[in-house]
Amino acid sequence: MYNTNENLINGGILPLFGQLVEMREQDKHNESKQSLVSVDAIKQFLVLAGFTEAPPFILECIAKLVKTSAECKKFIIKKEYKKLAQHEMSDTALPLQIAYYILKNYSAIKDYIYNNFNFNIGNNFDGNKNFIKKIALTYTTFYLKK
Repeated sequence: MYNTNENLINGGILPLFGQLVEMREQDKHNESKQSLVSVDAIKQFLVLAGFTEAPPFILECIAKLVKTSAECKKFIIKKEYKKLAQHEMSDTALPLQIAYYILKNYSAIKDYIYNNFNFNIGNNFDGNKNFIKKIALTYTTFYLKK
């Protein structure tokens, strides 16, 4: 009933191959968009925004978390803590350290974002993950567009 060789050539594999090539081109385009988000640029943004009272390791960790949040659809912060804390401290101590320094710098960052981008990230700190997501949103939506 079906000639498999003819079916593969005339309508089976060739359209699928064309779709695969198109999907790969779209992925390359998306990767180039995502590469605009760099850890160093995020650190610079955080410092400009007033995140100045933190050790370099914590600033680096927050920048990496913001980058991951900006680039992926499903951001699982516990996995990221484990990756970041491997050699420096435990994965339970790192979130506490990050929360401490976010709280210490929250007011300055909140004011900077509101004054420069007219965007309110909230009056109160409501957790590391929410802060990271808000900074990623602010960075990718407003700061990169400048």
